[in-house]
Amino acid sequence: MAKKPVDQFSASIPLQCPQCSHKFFKTFAWLEKNLIFRCPAHCGYSFAFKYEEALRLYSENVQTIRDSIEATSRNRGDQPD
Repeated sequence: MAKKPVDQFSASIPLQCPQCSHKFFKTFAWLEKNLIFRCPAHCGYSFAFKYEEALRLYSENVQTIRDSIEATSRNRGDQPD
């Protein structure tokens, strides 16, 4: 079975609710499609991102995302490009 490639859009971005401080992760691909969503801890806080804000979050986490992709690839035994 072929392995699904890991890319930066499927890597997780850390988020934190400003109301209840719940920490959670969403992928950039998910966030890009869901700019408005509620806190997953059900505190009632509603996140509303503009695309530019989501892109800024992604940009701030690029190195962490790259490190995660490299670690995942190493753990799966993928060969570098």
